[in-house]
Amino acid sequence: MSAYALQPAPDLRAMVEPCANSAYSAAARVLACETLLGKQVFSRIQRYQITQWQAYAYFDQSDWAGGQRVAAQAIALEPERPGGYRLMARTFAARKEFGRAAESQQMAVDRDPADYTAWASLLMYLMASEQFGEAEAVLQRMPDWDESDPSRLYMRGLIRLQDRNFAGTAADARQILAMNSGDSKGHYLRRKICEASAADCWTLSPDDAAE
Repeated sequence: MSAYALQPAPDLRAMVEPCANSAYSAAARVLACETLLGKQVFSRIQRYQITQWQAYAYFDQSDWAGGQRVAAQAIALEPERPGGYRLMARTFAARKEFGRAAESQQMAVDRDPADYTAWASLLMYLMASEQFGEAEAVLQRMPDWDESDPSRLYMRGLIRLQDRNFAGTAADARQILAMNSGDSKGHYLRRKICEASAADCWTLSPDDAAE
């Protein structure tokens, strides 16, 4: 669980239940959270948590404007925590503003770089906005990056393929196949390269496993 998965004080649990519990309807949760935010009994960090619950209630209604409003409130309450930026990114992505989603998600990653899910979302937004060079750089900064892992190389090869960096994709495919000549991921990348660029295509040796 993330260090930012905050919990209200025990004596306030009953009060926040209609806001926090997804068993209630989204509309009821939005209203309950709004009522809580109007009270003076909550600390700043608790108000920050309430805005996040309310944002998810808005998301469940596909009310992205409402979600964006409370995401902005979360950022204003706790600008050094990642939650508000993640929420803001989601509202942008829902409207297919992937470049802006990536910018907000980068702020979330900067504040909690150990959160793998945040990195994965950032990579997804960069790919969706066709910022392939940035996506490759992010992939290589992710906590689980390992250039000896064929799965990581395959992901980089796919990014490079979309960026029309066929030489780079070929290098990844060759490295994968050097580790295991029968690896289907390496063969897939090689086929895609050969379909896209004769100059970067190469023929398998007779000793290689069949595709």
